[in-house]
Amino acid sequence: MQKLAPSPIDAEAVVQAYLDVVGQSSSYVVEAIARKFDVADHEQLTLTRNDAYQEMIADADRVRSLGIHPTIEVVLWAKSARLKLGLGTSSDRPTTLMIVPALFEVDPFDVIVTADDVTHHKPHPETYLVAAQGLALDPSACLVLEDTIVGVEAALAAGMRCLAVPNEFTLSQYEDQTLLPEHHIVRDRSRLLGRINDVLAESGSPITIPESHGGEYS
Repeated sequence: MQKLAPSPIDAEAVVQAYLDVVGQSSSYVVEAIARKFDVADHEQLTLTRNDAYQEMIADADRVRSLGIHPTIEVVLWAKSARLKLGLGTSSDRPTTLMIVPALFEVDPFDVIVTADDVTHHKPHPETYLVAAQGLALDPSACLVLEDTIVGVEAALAAGMRCLAVPNEFTLSQYEDQTLLPEHHIVRDRSRLLGRINDVLAESGSPITIPESHGGEYS
């Protein structure tokens, strides 16, 4: 933004603008922020952003150091428990296919649905409905982990159970939310596995995800 905006801008102002649209599709985010700061060349902004992003995520160790270890562990444990796993993201497919290998030595997902695969993006439920279809599951049998409010809205609109797992950018979105009961908001990621098992038990599911590191997903 500092390279392309017509006048000097403050980095914090850009971060705040991002917080207003986080969770939307990548193209929506770029267009919204470009309009806010009078950047006329949206295509160049996309290219500049992608170049910076690729440079950041080229270092897998750096990506893995961003405080998301408990979430990654839960995905691996769920895969070891033979659960079906889908990824429904507002990022485009090229970005997603860079991030997944940076986080996982072996891709654990049975289905990946990106912004390029749907017509309507979150908070519309299409992303999650397409994922459920790809997993051959009824939406009511799915449990979604989401970090953004628009993602929570999408999951609930799809008829799925949902746990919110906010990050440092989305935590403020949950201060006054009324979509989920408080015990469905996981503010401490070290408690994520226990909270997932609680929700599974509440739903009458016989499944419990064990804390194990077996098989090729260890």
